[in-house]
Amino acid sequence: MTNFEKILLPLVVNNISKEDICPESGFIDTYTVDVDRPSWQNEFFIVYNDFIRSEKSINRARKFENSGNLKRVYVKCINNKPCIVYSFWIDRTLKILYDDTFILNSKQKFKIAQFWGASDEIFDIVLNRTVQSSVEHKMPLADYQKSIGEKLKGITR
Repeated sequence: MTNFEKILLPLVVNNISKEDICPESGFIDTYTVDVDRPSWQNEFFIVYNDFIRSEKSINRARKFENSGNLKRVYVKCINNKPCIVYSFWIDRTLKILYDDTFILNSKQKFKIAQFWGASDEIFDIVLNRTVQSSVEHKMPLADYQKSIGEKLKGITR
């Protein structure tokens, strides 16, 4: 997770908790770009291992699906592992943060600091200076899936 994504996470997903981004919930990473599904709109993606079923993963799924800014949910196979991808809308107030350098207002800083806590490195970055971070973090490409025709050709040969 990049510093930019650490800043966006509590601002985009209102009801997220640290339990939602732990290995027990299936958390893999966050991204700002899915090259398999290009879009002209800014989106925020959170990716989870779809094999993990636990109380934390079930609670996270319910919480995210009831989120007001959830755009879509889809499954993507990455490195032979099914991953569930949550795509969130970026509202107009956060779209301005997609510049290379941006300044956060005090309410946004408080929300980020409250989520991550004083012991996290992002706390110092957010409270004491203008943030400079790479905005584009590309999600890995989906595994190549053969079409039905390709599969049938392989069987008949």
